[in-house]
Amino acid sequence: STHGHALGVTALAAEVHEGFLFSLSNDTSVKVWELGPSDVAGLGRRKPKKSLKNDNRVRFSAMSVDASNQEVLMVDEVGWLHVWSWISERLVFSAQVSKKGEPLFSVACNSD
Repeated sequence: STHGHALGVTALAAEVHEGFLFSLSNDTSVKVWELGPSDVAGLGRRKPKKSLKNDNRVRFSAMSVDASNQEVLMVDEVGWLHVWSWISERLVFSAQVSKKGEPLFSVACNSD
């Protein structure tokens, strides 16, 4: 698909109340897909609603959806944490959080 990821999908996360599916890829991007009822089968033929490329030019290695703040937390292979608002379509936080640029492989949020 010309609208999907160029190098395959490495992770998926859903926000069911808003009807969004988030996908990470080796192409260094995260994409936001809007889903309707029983829509997953046709996802590959759809255009993503929004997309963000990693400015570090490395792939995002993990993500977590913070539904209460409408943000996606992502970490990458050079130790950066990125927080992206899917509503404003901008990074609200981005910083290297690991020593010496060591890769990060998981991220989680608690929306209490």
